Amino acid sequence: MIRTTYKVHETFLPEGFLGALNENPYHQDVAKAKALLAKVGLANGFTVKIDVRNDYPYSEIAQAVQADLALAGIKVQLVPSDNKQTLGRYRARAHDIYIGEWSADYIDPHSNAQGFVWNPDNSDASSYKMLAWRNAWDIPQLTQETNAALAESDTKKRAQMYESTRRCSAKCSRSRRS
Repeated sequence: MIRTTYKVHETFLPEGFLGALNENPYHQDVAKAKALLAKVGLANGFTVKIDVRNDYPYSEIAQAVQADLALAGIKVQLVPSDNKQTLGRYRARAHDIYIGEWSADYIDPHSNAQGFVWNPDNSDASSYKMLAWRNAWDIPQLTQETNAALAESDTKKRAQMYESTRRCSAKCSRSRRS
């Protein structure tokens, strides 16, 4: 893959957006991954499917993810399809993992926060079918924080709220799954 195609950015707010954090705190730790799997009774790993578009660079990204997960004992079955098929399964919540791309609708942090962490109704009957809903990412605290940040009129305070939401999304996801 060409190094200029994508840039490592480990937060949900794009660089340049109000409240974006430009730190990359994550690193590969296979021993810790194996220990966490053992802690939840999956010491022998498990199998998961990844829906992925069957063209560049998505296939290459999926193969890299597959190889990395295999190091911890997670077996990945790649399900390559055309974009219409993968999107259809993703939008119907009929996927395990979906590799796709996202871009903000407008240059405001709420555009991404609403997509990635806001999920006011995780039921199948929800009329809010954003990315968080599609992935059953249901953490009410993040929805509340996103709503509060949207309503905040002080720009500096609003930026701090989005920074806090990013930190919580990492922390909350860990505590939610433990």
